[in-house]
Amino acid sequence: TQWEVAPIMVSDRLNFLMDVTNTQNSALGRALSFDQSYISKIRSGKRKMPRKQPFIERASAYFARNLGSEYQKKAVSDEVLKGRPLPENREQLQRLLAEYLASEDGGSDSAAALLRGFSALTADGAEARTGEGSESVRAQRVPASAAALPFYGDAGKREAVELFLSRLCDTGETQTLLLYSDESMAWLVDDPAFARRWAALLGRIIARGGCIRLIHSMRRDVSELMEAVRKWMPLYLTGGIEAYYCPRLRDGLYRRSLFVARGTAALVSSSVGEQTGGMVNLLFTEKAVVDAFETEFWNYFALCRPLMRFYRVEADAMRVAAEFRRVSEGAGTLYAASAVPSPATLPRAVLASLGGAAEVEKRRAEAAAALRARLAAGGRVVEILNLPAPESVRRGEVPLYAPGLTASAAPRYSPGALAKHIAAARQLSSREEGYRRVLSRQVPPELLLMASEEGALLCSPLPVAFGMEEQTICAALLEYLARVAGEDGRRSTDRLLAEYLQSLEEKPE
Repeated sequence: TQWEVAPIMVSDRLNFLMDVTNTQNSALGRALSFDQSYISKIRSGKRKMPRKQPFIERASAYFARNLGSEYQKKAVSDEVLKGRPLPENREQLQRLLAEYLASEDGGSDSAAALLRGFSALTADGAEARTGEGSESVRAQRVPASAAALPFYGDAGKREAVELFLSRLCDTGETQTLLLYSDESMAWLVDDPAFARRWAALLGRIIARGGCIRLIHSMRRDVSELMEAVRKWMPLYLTGGIEAYYCPRLRDGLYRRSLFVARGTAALVSSSVGEQTGGMVNLLFTEKAVVDAFETEFWNYFALCRPLMRFYRVEADAMRVAAEFRRVSEGAGTLYAASAVPSPATLPRAVLASLGGAAEVEKRRAEAAAALRARLAAGGRVVEILNLPAPESVRRGEVPLYAPGLTASAAPRYSPGALAKHIAAARQLSSREEGYRRVLSRQVPPELLLMASEEGALLCSPLPVAFGMEEQTICAALLEYLARVAGEDGRRSTDRLLAEYLQSLEEKPE
């Protein structure tokens, strides 16, 4: 139906099956006769699933053989068949998994994966996991007297990173981590079990009041960059990470990793291109050496800019509102995706009927002024709506979405109020050629995403928000929303809205 949620990405489907079966890239590569680096690129979204080679057939057979435990079968049942039982016959199960892997992407890309990951983390209103009580790690210690301990290749880097972070957790002290790497991420994405331990260790450091200052590499292509941001998202949501990037160009040939725990330890490595096999990773604990690497980090940091600004809306409402004004300014095209129309089109009388306070009216007035200014300057506004389920509206669960509006202040729609808001937005679209509405299920309804040439703003009802200006990320989000609007904008919006409004009026049995 037109309200069906778009299917997930190929990379997400493959990641899911590999995680459930605890399969590493190397194991799947051997089973399918593919290089493990190719598996890694499919998982990261850098390569698409090969259609003209026997990849899917062999992969589905491998996963069908390795679904042994009831937990694994239930997880696949919930994901692939929405809870219905899996076929008992292995050939039928293999065909089912092949169809799951081969189904077309929902017009999606790395930007969509980032949004789905963010939505999954925030939709239930839970705080991001800090790693306390997560899977335990080996309590190995680095000799304090060691000048340097060598570890080789990607497997060695995993071991070194785990020792490095375990040592910091063992101290019980508040730590400040300084992290930078533009090397291949294969060491992290090739081993899901290690990735979970890595996240748990970082979470423990943050839970104890620690801070991570992270410099993202902009050398990576957009799919790699978005995947890196997605993997860091659970820790971003703790508020313990500050993310930066260096806008200056680098050739990407000679690469470096520099992980420093101030005054405690440093892990460094270098490589040429993607060739990390056999390269040495050196772990230092001598204070003078650690201090020298810290100075190197700060020298590079001086050339960097913030990648994303993280806000907790209850504490930073004014800053989020300022981000909204920044994104809303200009004369180009502004894309806004959410569950309900922008407060810019909300009639004052309808807001009054909802009991909107002065804070709500202020946000509505700001949004309306920004909309009028953009349209007057010849710009365009495209709203992408993932309308909420009518029963949710009837239960009073759907809030008014407005950047900088706190969860406690946001009024909830009644069916009549939402119907009037939708009607007001429709009237505006008939008067203003530059204002357009599109109905789509491709953007998670839990999110409010705005993107323009001036930047991007991503909010959730936790509520938390991210303000972004870096060109690669903003261009990817802008291009994704433009594609969604183009794909779903061909449908009859007025007809679909009429059907939706009728469903709002229907009384539940």
